[in-house]
Amino acid sequence: MMPCDDLLSFAEGELDRERTAVFRDHLQTCPVCPGRLVEAVQLGARLSERTPTSRR
Repeated sequence: MMPCDDLLSFAEGELDRERTAVFRDHLQTCPVCPGRLVEAVQLGARLSERTPTSRR
């Protein structure tokens, strides 16, 4: 598995210590993951702010 594959799990705090450390190191060299991580965190924040609407 590539470190990029751990992005969502990292954003959600689901990785163990070892994989978290590997992913943090990966963020220092990957040109793509830092931006995608920001997007994932922002999306998660927006989704958690939304309240479900009731259907009628």
